[in-house]
Amino acid sequence: MTPSSVSELAPIVCEEMNRITAESYRTTRRGGHSKDNDESLHDRSFWPGVEFSPIEILADEQMAVTFTTTDLTGRTFGYRFDLAIAVERWNLRIGIVDAMSRPLLFASELCWYMVAQIGSVDLDGLQEGDDGISWIDARTTIFGRLIKPQAH
Repeated sequence: MTPSSVSELAPIVCEEMNRITAESYRTTRRGGHSKDNDESLHDRSFWPGVEFSPIEILADEQMAVTFTTTDLTGRTFGYRFDLAIAVERWNLRIGIVDAMSRPLLFASELCWYMVAQIGSVDLDGLQEGDDGISWIDARTTIFGRLIKPQAH
């Protein structure tokens, strides 16, 4: 089924992002560190060391992803975005594929971008909001420049 509106797209994207972040995967990667040198022999989570809560659809097609990390226990972090803005920006960047016609591809791109944004932020330096969540972004930064690139 091809959604005809952002409100029809939201549950499809939410379900696919939940599937992607919850499943285990195989990899052919063999890390150089003792923690991951046998990684190819086991299933691994979407992002080892990060536990994602189910993605939520908020009011007005806003979506929120919360997560915890093994490094910073006791803290909850969040990533949120406006789905309509995400669709518009993704369609402009990709050009030949409309998010409505390829919702699963679009959802996987949202996961990829979310990981890039999370990875570029100094989680230690984030302030906790009134809701107890340390949000790493504004809802309108989706598919824009990385928030605060760090040298690696």
